[in-house]
Amino acid sequence: MKCSECEDLIYDYLDDELEFEISEQMKLHFKACLHCNQELFTIQQALATFKYELNLVKVSDGFTKKVMQEINNQEVSTFFSYAIVGVLGSMGLAAIILTILLYPVLQIVTKYTADFFTLWFGIASALSFDNVLLVFFLIILLFIAMAMRGVMHMEEGQV
Repeated sequence: MKCSECEDLIYDYLDDELEFEISEQMKLHFKACLHCNQELFTIQQALATFKYELNLVKVSDGFTKKVMQEINNQEVSTFFSYAIVGVLGSMGLAAIILTILLYPVLQIVTKYTADFFTLWFGIASALSFDNVLLVFFLIILLFIAMAMRGVMHMEEGQV
């Protein structure tokens, strides 16, 4: 086995993830090659130090529980963020589609609305505030009636 092959597989060797034959070839190479044997020893020492240092770190009893709870909270918040974006996006798309489909109705409503508001603005300016609210309510009802009239005419093909 070449040194370059051994260096590529050294971590798999240490993790015991190699096939038996390749592992045996590496053992023979480590016995014959001082450089690779030194590399293996250095890595084994670094891993042992790391494992020792890792065991020195102490955390509170509820640390794992707190971390897992925070992860779950973030997952829920991410889900709701995507849900809100999805709902708002769907509503926007529905508004665009309805606008396109109801464009003829909007043309009819717009045509009658300008004349309607011009007439009622003149009448409302001469009335008291209470009467203006009453007239505004009546305007809304009349506006709805005109829109329905336009829709009925459109259905009859009289547009």
